[in-house]
Amino acid sequence: MKKGFTLIELLAVIVILAIIALIAIPQITNIVDNARLKADLESVRGYINAAENYYMKAQYNSDLYDMLGSNVIDKLDVKGTKLEGSIVVTLDGKVEAAIIKNNKCYKKSALSNDIDILEKNACTSDNSKYVSNNGKLHINGSKILNSNNKEIVLKGFCVGTSTRIKTDWPKWYTDQTFKTIRSWGVNIIRFTFKPEQYVTNPEYVDLLLDYIDIASKNDLYVLITWMGNSDFINYKKEAKEFFEKISKKYKNSNNIIYEIANEPFNNSWDNIYNYASEIISVIRANSNDSIIAVPTNYHISDTDGYLDDIVNKPLNYKNILYTTHMYVADNLNSHVFHGIDNILNNNLPIMISEWGTTKSDGTRGFYKENSDLWLSFIDSRKLSWINFNLSDVYWNNTPYDSSVVKMGEWNSKLPDSILSESGQYMKNYFLNSSSKTTLKYMMMNRINNYAFYKDGYQNQVKKIVFKTNDFKVDTDLKWDASMIKNQTIMAYLKDDILYISSKGNKLIAPSNMKDFFNGFTSLEEVDFENLNTDDVTNMSNLFKNCTKLTKINFRNINLSKLTNASMMFGTCTSLINIDLSNLNLSNLENINMMFSWASKIKTIKLPYLNESKIISKKDVFYKTSIQTTDGKVFTDSKNINFISDLISNSTSPNITIGN
Repeated sequence: MKKGFTLIELLAVIVILAIIALIAIPQITNIVDNARLKADLESVRGYINAAENYYMKAQYNSDLYDMLGSNVIDKLDVKGTKLEGSIVVTLDGKVEAAIIKNNKCYKKSALSNDIDILEKNACTSDNSKYVSNNGKLHINGSKILNSNNKEIVLKGFCVGTSTRIKTDWPKWYTDQTFKTIRSWGVNIIRFTFKPEQYVTNPEYVDLLLDYIDIASKNDLYVLITWMGNSDFINYKKEAKEFFEKISKKYKNSNNIIYEIANEPFNNSWDNIYNYASEIISVIRANSNDSIIAVPTNYHISDTDGYLDDIVNKPLNYKNILYTTHMYVADNLNSHVFHGIDNILNNNLPIMISEWGTTKSDGTRGFYKENSDLWLSFIDSRKLSWINFNLSDVYWNNTPYDSSVVKMGEWNSKLPDSILSESGQYMKNYFLNSSSKTTLKYMMMNRINNYAFYKDGYQNQVKKIVFKTNDFKVDTDLKWDASMIKNQTIMAYLKDDILYISSKGNKLIAPSNMKDFFNGFTSLEEVDFENLNTDDVTNMSNLFKNCTKLTKINFRNINLSKLTNASMMFGTCTSLINIDLSNLNLSNLENINMMFSWASKIKTIKLPYLNESKIISKKDVFYKTSIQTTDGKVFTDSKNINFISDLISNSTSPNITIGN
């Protein structure tokens, strides 16, 4: 006779089954979820393949071609249920995707084949940044808001100078051009017009309007700038006429922002304030709600109190935006960041209406490290900005990267092959939305009240050491020495040694190292081994008054962009030997008093100097006694005559070279 399960046995079976279920169900669920994700991923890849096919067809179909650079997801030939989101095919055939399926966002940048699986809210329509989705903009506190009161950040390009409005603008600024930059993610273009040109050819304003209309039809915001500089007041009558015409034509436009002057430097804020009040009244008579941009009276520089005038006396009008400019090789310093934060902290809006990856005169090439840091900072503050410039004519016709396209190689489709180094950098920035610049490991300058050292301690320092990826110095005496003041670089003082260390694998010197160690009266030794100096242009007064300095390690550093070495070793009265022979100093322009008053120097080893570039060379060896007679004081014989001339013209009688 068979017996059934006892109650205990049944309970045991149930418990076992429950345990099995607890183990198996999550695994089965994971398998199902992974299978679903895999299937969804294949669906997304199908859209990307369809987008690539779309690009091929667009080469032979003008209607399809005209859609390149905008969202074409509804135009793609795909099977099954249509998915929500955005597919943008760029003019050079790359695909950017942001597709929603099963509450997940499948996102792909135009510069990568990888597809990221993110939360649904990470998917935004490509059109979300343009005029059609944002309407007329307005100011609230320090923010630019769209018509739905959501914050928007404007990013784009400046045009080339308006003196070329008849010669080069017709090829530069076509419908195709605006489609191209829009496909990158640009949402604003800055048009400029010179007062002098208005005086001689006022009819050219009509040409300007044509270009504004083309940009507007491509759903871009447009900043219209009257290019009055330090002489802007002299053209006040013409400015009023200009803005009267412009604001009357565009009084109902959502696209237009007005900038009433360009760079009114060397003027008081009161002058700009009064001028602005008059011009604003002209614009407001036709457009009572458009944003009006007012430039600041200081170029971003090392001037203390930057932007304080605006904070103390802001314009009393609605929808006013303040603007300033930046060229990262000229004046990127800690004071800049403080000044911008000062105006933001006072709930005032500021926009960078012009910035460049080079020096302001376009020379010395592209400065990547400084550009990375600058973008990292302004992006962290959600500032709107405009990059200089969208053309193929370099500023001052210098053979460097001040324009997006290489000299004389313009093509409105802007393929990679014609882009300058700066242009490629900016394109990559716009397109690679998933990985913006994050470089932050730059040392603080020594500018007025801001320095990498701590006040009161510099006279204790006997040695300076630069380190990377090492925050292990055991001391309580430490401080933030980073340009942005975010503790990515820390300074430590221990046993009379100043350690400067970054959190990352780079420790970057600012382009302006003027006065960096000036007045470190106890400093005996500096080791530059781990400091990246690729973008340094100014080392004037670098070791001035370092009267105990005896040892400098310049190994493995790059000074190829250095232009100013005036008084670099001035009054280094303990230095006996200086060896610079391994450095590239071929771009030096200013060597005034470079070794002056370094009275104990016996030998100086120099690399080749480009004599044709050296403009300032007064008293280079003033009060310097060089006693060698072997003719090898200077390592490169190509400069022997040049150095001999400098010595013979020196006011110091104690210098000899050779026999």
